Amino acid sequence: MGSKAVVAGLVAAAATGLSIGAAQVPPASASRTVVTVRLRVSGTSTVAPSGWWAESVEHLRAGESGRVSVNAGKIGAQSLCGGIGAGASSSDAAHAWTADIVLISASIDRIGVRVSWRRFDGGAAVAGDTRELVLAEQTRYPLDFLSVSEPDRGGCGAASASVEISADVAEPASLAETILDYEIWRVHEDGRGGRWSERTLASARQGEQAEFWFTPVTWPLPSGCDVAVKVSGEIRGRLRDDGTIEMAVSPSRRLEHTVPAIRFPDRRAGSETGKKVVDVGPGQSVRFVLPSATGSSGLPCGDPQAPALRVDWAALLANHQTSIIVRPSVRRQ
Repeated sequence: MGSKAVVAGLVAAAATGLSIGAAQVPPASASRTVVTVRLRVSGTSTVAPSGWWAESVEHLRAGESGRVSVNAGKIGAQSLCGGIGAGASSSDAAHAWTADIVLISASIDRIGVRVSWRRFDGGAAVAGDTRELVLAEQTRYPLDFLSVSEPDRGGCGAASASVEISADVAEPASLAETILDYEIWRVHEDGRGGRWSERTLASARQGEQAEFWFTPVTWPLPSGCDVAVKVSGEIRGRLRDDGTIEMAVSPSRRLEHTVPAIRFPDRRAGSETGKKVVDVGPGQSVRFVLPSATGSSGLPCGDPQAPALRVDWAALLANHQTSIIVRPSVRRQ
C-alpha cells in the first residue's frame, strides 16, 4: 500500500518515551470548535460499593472563560455525609470546589486550559492553585483529594472524595453518528531484505478512540533468549465539515527480551509511545516512521545462575525500521 503523506516527526526522547511534537490545527477550525469542560467530584463508600459522583459542565470556545462548581457533604453532618451537588456552590456545603476555566486552545485529543481552582471547607478557602494543562480527550485530570479516617466516615460510609477536570470536543449534531474505519499496517524492515508486514482493521465513532495491535516480530538468539518488537497504538479521528479527517495517532512500541523455555518467562522491556496529529482526506494514507531503538536490557538465558545476557537494542536493531501506515475512511455520516 503506497503512502501519500509521510510523517517522520517521531523523535526518541528517552529509553522510556517518544516525543512527537505539538499538534497543528488550522486557526479557522480551532475557532469554531466547542469544548465541553467538566468538573467532577466522586467518592468511595463502605456502604455503597458503586460510590457516588456529581459534575458541573461548561461549553467553551477558544478564548472564552467559564466557572464550574461542585460540593460534597453538609455543614453539621459528619464528614462527607449529607449529599453532593453541582452548579452554584451551596452555602451549607461542608466541602465546595470552584474552578474558573479559560480555554486556551482546542485540537483533537489536545485541549489547552488554564484552571484556577479553590476548595472551601465550611465556607473558608483552604486549598487551590492556578495551572495550565494540556488534556487528552476522555481523560480526567486530578485536582484535589480528600481522605476520611474510619471514625469520621459517618452513617453514609464515605471514605474519600476526589475532584477531577476533563475536556472533550463537542461533536456537531450533523456528524455525531459518523463511523470512521481505519486500515492499519505495520511494516518492519531489517535493512538486509527482511520485511515483516501485517494489516489490521479498527473502527470508532466520531471523536472516539480506536485501539490496534500487531503480532510481535521475534528473533531467537543463540543464547536461548528471544527478542521481540511489539507495536500497538490508539487512533482518535474526527470528520470535519470540509470532508477532511483530523487524526490523533498514538503508536507504542515495546521491546522485549524473554526466555521461551520458562513457562512464565521473565521479561525486561523498554516501552515507548507518542502522539501525532495529522489531517488527511478519506482514503488517503499517512506513514509514521518510529525512531531507532535505544537502551538495553539484561536477562539470564537458560541457566538462572549464569550471568545476565545484556541486549543492546541500538546495536541489535541497527538499520531496522518500523513504520505504521494508517488509511481512514468514512463508513457512515
